Amino acid sequence: MNYINYKCSIVEHCGVALVGWPLSGPVCNPSKVGGRAKVQKLLNALQREHQHSKSCHWVVLSEEELVQRMTENQAHHTRGEVVYVARKKR
Repeated sequence: MNYINYKCSIVEHCGVALVGWPLSGPVCNPSKVGGRAKVQKLLNALQREHQHSKSCHWVVLSEEELVQRMTENQAHHTRGEVVYVARKKR
């Protein structure tokens, strides 16, 4: 998965989002979270059942939610915030 471009490559392209990310900062590659304790916290959140649902889980976005996310991402990008990261040239 392309976690560097999570909002574009995963949310916008696939129409899914990770809900309940337990770590500070944005969603990132699990190999980049920063140590065993943080990886364990992420694993626990993905496995934990809380009232019949996991505390960290993937959801499929409705068409309206997806359009809203895309509009918000474009607005952030327009304000100069980093949303879409260009790929390295080969």
